[in-house]
Amino acid sequence: MCNFSQGFYERGFKEGFREGFKKGFREGYRQSQIKSLKAVMEKLKLSFTDACDLLDIPEAERENIRELVEDFESDSQ
Repeated sequence: MCNFSQGFYERGFKEGFREGFKKGFREGYRQSQIKSLKAVMEKLKLSFTDACDLLDIPEAERENIRELVEDFESDSQ
């Protein structure tokens, strides 16, 4: 491979790796948030809404998070 092609290859590899890492990190962070929310709900015996209020989760994000919590529950059974 010529130096010019090698440069494009390396750049593409680095950008792909970087984007994959960011996506994986965001997904891991989101999973951690869901797990923590679920733990608060169980340990303090709170409803989803009360747990979101306690954790100051914005109203605009709650429906999406509710779906993720439900998906998390079904995956862990």
